[in-house]
Amino acid sequence: MRRLTSSLALALVVGSHGIARSQSLGKAWGGTRHLVISKSTFRGDKPPQERTFVIEPIDGGFRGTVSGIEADGTPMHLSYAAKLDGKYYPVSGTRPSDSTSFRRLTARRLESTRKVNNEVEATSTFALSADGKVVKLTFTLAGGKPGNILVFEK
Repeated sequence: MRRLTSSLALALVVGSHGIARSQSLGKAWGGTRHLVISKSTFRGDKPPQERTFVIEPIDGGFRGTVSGIEADGTPMHLSYAAKLDGKYYPVSGTRPSDSTSFRRLTARRLESTRKVNNEVEATSTFALSADGKVVKLTFTLAGGKPGNILVFEK
């Protein structure tokens, strides 16, 4: 289940950055957000102690960094740079993931697919609130099984 939590975090960060820069949404997606555990749903996973993601717009896309502390006290960190073009981009850090891809669904919704060992592990949808303060990630595991729902706020 750790993979699912990191997939969610990864998807959130990547999705938020891409819209901010490449889809002319200004700074709405950019910035630092923190996981609100009380508003999130964990299916089979123990909630992390904390999770933060930073979205930095870059030319044609974004750079995402996710860090925090897992439920067992283990630190986690991952990062990537991606565009909203459906291509896969490498992920580095303490999570077992190879790559992630992003595409824009609407101005405030993104879809991300994450691969581990070149196999799809999870798909996630990122939804940005109208005021730009909240990002909600809804994960779907391989085979269509519902995953975690994470709520991040500025």
